[in-house]
Amino acid sequence: MAGQPIAVVGDGFLLEPPALLPAAKLHVLRAGVPVGRAAKGRFEPAHALFMAYGAQCTNCEELTLADPRTAAWLRGEEIEAQTAQNGWCAVLVDGFPLGGGKASGGRIKNHYPKALRNLK
Repeated sequence: MAGQPIAVVGDGFLLEPPALLPAAKLHVLRAGVPVGRAAKGRFEPAHALFMAYGAQCTNCEELTLADPRTAAWLRGEEIEAQTAQNGWCAVLVDGFPLGGGKASGGRIKNHYPKALRNLK
C-alpha cells in the first residue's frame, strides 16, 4: 500500500480509491477503505483494512475451517499464535481474511468487531 493516497478524516485514515467515482446521481457514504485511526499516540488498523488487504499481509496467522482456533476467534477469544510474529497481524482461514489481531508472546489478542462475534 506504500505510495497509495491516504485521506485524513477526523482521527481516522482512508485509503482513497484509484479512480474518482462519477458524482452524478450517487450518494457516496465513504469513498475508500478505512485504514485505521490514531489513538493514544499510536496507529490502530481498522477491521476493514484487514478484510480488504489481509490476504496480502506478510505477518498473518493461517487457520483452517476445521481448526478449533477459528471458532474461538469468531467468538472474540484470544488464540495461540503459530505462524504470526509479534505485532499487528491478519487472521486468515484457508487464505481468506477474518480480520486482524495483535500478536504478543505467542498469543493473538482478538480485535474482531464485537457486533460480528458469534457468541454461541
